[in-house]
Amino acid sequence: LETPTVEAAASMENRIDVYSAPTLFVHTARRIQAGFAPTGAEIEAILRICRVVGGMPLAIELAAAWVRVLSCQEIAEEIEESLGLLATTQRDLSPRHRSMQAVFDHSWKLLSVEEQSVFARCSVFRGGFTREAAVEVAGASLPILADLVDKSLLRRNHQQRYEIHELALQYAADRLAEAHGVAQTCHRHLRFFSQFAEEAEPQLRIGRHVVQWLDRVEREHDNARAAIEWALNDGEFTLGMRIVGALWDFWMVRGYAREGQAQAERFLVRPEAAADNYRRARVLHTAGVLAFYQGRCESAHALLVDSIVCSRQLGTDGRLIFTWALMAKGHTLISIEKVDAAESTARDCLRLVHELLDAS
Repeated sequence: LETPTVEAAASMENRIDVYSAPTLFVHTARRIQAGFAPTGAEIEAILRICRVVGGMPLAIELAAAWVRVLSCQEIAEEIEESLGLLATTQRDLSPRHRSMQAVFDHSWKLLSVEEQSVFARCSVFRGGFTREAAVEVAGASLPILADLVDKSLLRRNHQQRYEIHELALQYAADRLAEAHGVAQTCHRHLRFFSQFAEEAEPQLRIGRHVVQWLDRVEREHDNARAAIEWALNDGEFTLGMRIVGALWDFWMVRGYAREGQAQAERFLVRPEAAADNYRRARVLHTAGVLAFYQGRCESAHALLVDSIVCSRQLGTDGRLIFTWALMAKGHTLISIEKVDAAESTARDCLRLVHELLDAS
């Protein structure tokens, strides 16, 4: 059923009756609790519920039945946490329609072993995924993807990306955990998106396709965030550093400077960061540049000096990041009114750029 987007909801002035999903929720709730008339925060919570369940009528009805004991905000929070709330004890429904768990259990049993495996692995994606990512991370063939779309467990959006319904994602994640496949699949996800970030990096600065690449990274931003979390908590630490070191241009241009710097600093405070001087130099550069774009010039200058020290220790292998950090440091020197030092730094950068061009 139709659910308003967050943007559309902001201008609705509480007219939720123009959309079929929240209308069904209200009608169902009124059968449970006479006089149910949501306003303000309750309406926002109803719309949140409808978005989480993707407008699925059965899920909306099961959720609305809980208004007898929970607020709409509490219902939304419970559904986001687990499928368990979406159940009923009504005997006039068939057993497989008494809960969303039962609905998905029924669909799961109809899948082949390979389809089950791919569907479960797709639960690690966030914000959708491409066919290429599905192949590399979930081991999905095109026929398997087509079968899962035909069975309504995946869908393709207008950008030709695959999406998984939020409730289906919860169910698939539970199946992946039961199969002890979380670590292996998240590792594949982390490796894939660290490679994607490094492929994107040079395209984000120069060439005819900068905007297209910025849009591509925007579409994968939630996947990058998920990969970073995995690297910090359970995965390969240096792969996360690779992502953070590569996305500074994207974070800067698309208005994520604060988030990007926070991500960089989460790595820098960890002792593991000292084990890879090259990656550390790049993450320091990311943190420094993004601090500068937030107007934190003194902090930026200190971070960039550390990046320069790290990259200098790498010799010729660190020349490029050394040049980037030196260039950024020059900007900070101007901002803190050290003009002579900034001019000297700019001359050093120009010399280094010529050396890099001569060597290429």
